[in-house]
Amino acid sequence: MEQRIEENTLMNEFLEVGQQFCEPSEMFTKVFRASPDPISIATLAEGRYIDVNDSFLNLFGYTRQEVIGFTSVDLGFWINPEECDRIKHLVQTQGAIQNIELDYHTKSNEIKTLLLSAEIIEVDGQACILCLGKDITERKHVEATLKNSEAKLRNILSSAGAVIARFRLYPNRNWTYEYFSSGTESIFGYTPEELQANQTLWLSRIHPQDAETILPKLFEDILAGRQTKVEFRFQHKDGTWRWISDTLAPCRDESADCWQVTCVEVDITERKRAEDALRESEAKLSAILNSAIAVIVRFRVFSDRDWEYEYYSPGSEILFGYTSEELTANKLLWSSRILPEDIESVIQPCFDDIFAERTTELKYRFKHKDGTLRWICSTLFSERSETEDYWIVTAVGSDITALKQAEAYLKKSLQEKEVLLKEVHHRVKNNLQIVSSLLDLQSQSIRDPQMSERFRDSQNRIRAMALIHEKLYQSDTLARVNIADYTQSLTIYLIQTYAVNSDIITLQTDVDSVSLTLDTAIPYGLILNELLSNVFKHAFPRNMGGSIWIKLKAVPPITGNEQVDEFELIIGNDGVPLPEIPNFSQAKTLGFQLVNALVQQLQGQIEVEQGKGTEFKLRFAELDSSRTPYEQDKVRG
Repeated sequence: MEQRIEENTLMNEFLEVGQQFCEPSEMFTKVFRASPDPISIATLAEGRYIDVNDSFLNLFGYTRQEVIGFTSVDLGFWINPEECDRIKHLVQTQGAIQNIELDYHTKSNEIKTLLLSAEIIEVDGQACILCLGKDITERKHVEATLKNSEAKLRNILSSAGAVIARFRLYPNRNWTYEYFSSGTESIFGYTPEELQANQTLWLSRIHPQDAETILPKLFEDILAGRQTKVEFRFQHKDGTWRWISDTLAPCRDESADCWQVTCVEVDITERKRAEDALRESEAKLSAILNSAIAVIVRFRVFSDRDWEYEYYSPGSEILFGYTSEELTANKLLWSSRILPEDIESVIQPCFDDIFAERTTELKYRFKHKDGTLRWICSTLFSERSETEDYWIVTAVGSDITALKQAEAYLKKSLQEKEVLLKEVHHRVKNNLQIVSSLLDLQSQSIRDPQMSERFRDSQNRIRAMALIHEKLYQSDTLARVNIADYTQSLTIYLIQTYAVNSDIITLQTDVDSVSLTLDTAIPYGLILNELLSNVFKHAFPRNMGGSIWIKLKAVPPITGNEQVDEFELIIGNDGVPLPEIPNFSQAKTLGFQLVNALVQQLQGQIEVEQGKGTEFKLRFAELDSSRTPYEQDKVRG
């Protein structure tokens, strides 16, 4: 509209100037000089200016002397010089042009937009071009800004996850739509054109139950001029139901006797689903907390060790006998029911863990409301408040009375079994000693030295087994034998048995602190007995002196299987060498046959090395009585 007015004004002014030009020179000069719009006269042939008015000079920033006699090209008016030839051609072919928008450079290099009209006139018998311009630079800037603003607004409205609508509501509750933003298609499934073409379409898609409850109040609030907000279900064009939140702001239009209403509608389907899921989750959690035989407590702990409760789950009545309301109403009630010694040894120290934000577990005795004493186990999680000077603590407690009773029963039962097992080892040891004593008595009547030696060997073997039961009886654990202690005791016994002269024969022992199960310790003890007996009997004849060494070390498994504990036993001496290195698998003597059988039982390996002395090297792994021999072989690889 504004552009058309400017164009009509310019055309009228141009016609007026043209008319004045045909009238006496004084009148033309007056109009020419006084015009608020730039006017110029230039020769048709060369385009040189012969006259311009003050508005022209003010617009372009030149003096009259700088313009007269020069062309628009000389002065650099044209942003695109080809436009000059086009305008000249149009004027020459048409005789006149009207309202053409052109951009020009001023002297200061600003760009101005002119609405240009021109026609051919005759001045002193010479063909000239009369040009009248209208500076529309500001209008173009405003138009560009407005266009920009409208584009941004359209972009915001089209990209926003909402619908902005405007309608008029009349006292008879009829309405007419004025505007729907482009978001309608994504939220409702319908274009703005579809909704505006059918006044009842939008209303017909609201869920009947919601339409019945919200529409009367909505109309009432609008007609009362109150801003209102409603939530309802809307059937999308694709058939799905969507939850819509609609905020309406009415503004009274007295002239039209109606309310002009602006509304913003947002799809809140996901929020509604999340709310439903949250309600369902809370209902499930509440059901769990109500039925769980446990109590969940949330409370605040202050730096002075004072506290205040925030929450007690319903399980408190089962565990403590008191309702959550009773416990929160009297914060000292809970602590007053704990045994005083547990307050001092369990409850008081836990504050340090709370302040350090360490998870901690408390086990204490609590006097139930019914008078019975209950064992309670509570796990505490603490976190310092970011804004206040206190710690937020969540505690989960459960009744472990039955567990404590079972522990006490098992402990008593275990003590009884330990006493019984000790008695069994003691009796086995005594019985073996009786057998050894019988053999000793029997050997006293034997005159054959070889037979007597065999009786002694048997006694030593029985003593080696009896010694293991003796060590188990004396130890704190009945499952494993301290091998270092056992090796020392057996060695001393054999030295005494064979009357070894410790002045000429030295004994060196280097045994790791190793404990073995009974299944491994017995064959180990019998092998140690046989090899040491062989050394004492044969390595140092006729009071010959020398050294004996015993080493037992834990060694890395050959297979690299860390599930198996492996050991190496070395029994060496620097006495008389063996006449030949024995082949244990084909041994002829009972002692070496027994060693071979025991090594096989241990699933170990034995070898003999002779150099400066003789060394028996036994490598074996601890037997696991829970596995079959096949399974043990498999573990060893």
